[in-house]
Amino acid sequence: MPGGAGIRYGMPNFIPLAGSQAALKLVNRAGIDRIAARVADLMGLLLAGLDDLGFDPVTPRAAHQRAGVCSVEVGDLDQAVAALAEHRIATFPELQYIRLDLHAFNNDQDVERILACFATLRRP
Repeated sequence: MPGGAGIRYGMPNFIPLAGSQAALKLVNRAGIDRIAARVADLMGLLLAGLDDLGFDPVTPRAAHQRAGVCSVEVGDLDQAVAALAEHRIATFPELQYIRLDLHAFNNDQDVERILACFATLRRP
């Protein structure tokens, strides 16, 4: 059918809704403030480690000015993405930056793995 008559509505994806109530209960039981504090601590460790390695993340240093997201310029984006993937570290590369997102499911060992990998990377 030509025009808008050929566009049909699909069914919404109900499968994610099945677990959303349990997920929200888990977040509420853990406590949003507690989760935010943990993410801030992890991000603080990451930022300090990157600074020590000679990288200059564009993420604010003050905890109240940042989220669990860190963007770091690297000298060779393709090399950085490959090295991080080899260590099973998921990233979001943009321009010449590696974006790292930390959350409640991460731990200190995850930050140490990230930093160990960054120690092998070329600085910009």
